[in-house]
Amino acid sequence: MTDWLIVVAELNLYTQVLTDTQDVIYADSPSMTPKALFRRSQAQKFLGDFEGAERGLRVAVGMLPRDEVLTAEQEELKRVRSMGEDNRKAWIESEKLEPRTIDDIFAAGELAKLVEEASGTT
Repeated sequence: MTDWLIVVAELNLYTQVLTDTQDVIYADSPSMTPKALFRRSQAQKFLGDFEGAERGLRVAVGMLPRDEVLTAEQEELKRVRSMGEDNRKAWIESEKLEPRTIDDIFAAGELAKLVEEASGTT
């Protein structure tokens, strides 16, 4: 699941990240939880839910206090939160971080076809 979360995050599929991280966060997989919280926090940040992002990062850092990636993301979130709203919007625009959906990437039926091919059910 972690590899999938990386892929959807890098494709800016933030709402998909939120959905998929819930499965990991609420599963019985404590070792995966900090990573899922990190991915969810990134998605929340780009969707403008800064409080949610901060909560998730705080929990993840509490679980892995020496993780440099988590603490760097916490600092980045603080920096972005300190910007005015107009500057935050400009930052998102400059990063080309517009949220997308699976439908923005795959034509109708294309994803289902790829899944069928990959699973050998065609």
